[in-house]
Amino acid sequence: MATAAIGALAGIIGVSAKAAMEDAGGSLTDICRVDVYVRNIEHFEIIHKVRREYFPAPAPASTMV
Repeated sequence: MATAAIGALAGIIGVSAKAAMEDAGGSLTDICRVDVYVRNIEHFEIIHKVRREYFPAPAPASTMV
């Protein structure tokens, strides 16, 4: 999968998480842990960059597997 596609997919997941939290009456700042499962660890930097856009400091605890 191309680098741009990975970034776009991560962005879509971020938008979906934000919408789900808002529908439940919360926000992304209410999230305390994020687990990300990847098929190719080479995509770490791309996914992490997008994740930082949705979770500014202090970011929730996270694990990428």
